[in-house]
Amino acid sequence: MATDGTSGPAILAATRGSTLVLTLNRPARAAGLRRCAEDDAIRVVVLVGSGRTFCAGLDLKHLAALRAPDRRAYLTTVLDLFRTIWTLPKPVIAAMNGAAVAGGFDLAVFCDLRVASDAAVFAQTEVLIGVNPIPTLLHHLVGLGNAKYLGMTASMISAAEAHRIGLVNEIYPADEFLQRALEFADVVASRPRAAVAATKRITRTMLDQTVEEGLRDAGESILTAMDTPAFQRQLGAYLEQLAAKPARPQP
Repeated sequence: MATDGTSGPAILAATRGSTLVLTLNRPARAAGLRRCAEDDAIRVVVLVGSGRTFCAGLDLKHLAALRAPDRRAYLTTVLDLFRTIWTLPKPVIAAMNGAAVAGGFDLAVFCDLRVASDAAVFAQTEVLIGVNPIPTLLHHLVGLGNAKYLGMTASMISAAEAHRIGLVNEIYPADEFLQRALEFADVVASRPRAAVAATKRITRTMLDQTVEEGLRDAGESILTAMDTPAFQRQLGAYLEQLAAKPARPQP
């Protein structure tokens, strides 16, 4: 995630229908993500790496050359990217075409959904340079034991193992990965926008809530949505789809 002033844009952006595809060339700045929050034409954001790597984390050579105040500013920039992804009102999908290591691993964790190439690998390697990883969200995805294992050992795991422990939602063959990842994004984009946004908001806030608070807020959000004309249209269309399906044979 270099911020060392090297040439080339940090993030390459392209729009595909209602999906914004951001290629992480030097992923450090969140400006593109913030702008898409106000763009009604964009429903989903996909983050994908350039080349054969999703994201290898901080630029360690650049980091080693920095003085203490600049190191703090550098890390703050990276953490700001994580916060922007986490609070963005639109779903963000990490499309991991290759290795997701250290800060790149954490970047994927802060996304809402994660799909991976079957050639991708994953590791939290921060402990190897004497610092802790960011386990804030990871243990909710993979369990406390797995989060500790990954953070304390810096072990590298395969896409299959990442899927098994719940880190990755879907795995696709490497030779058709990007197309399959974009098709996955199309599915998310096709769902009712307000319901998807509410799901992201509620699942974000529930991590800091008691069960009772989470139940109350989720219930209020559902009731608010049910009072809208959009809900009535979507419910009617869904019921029509159910009615058109052939009946299941009785046992």
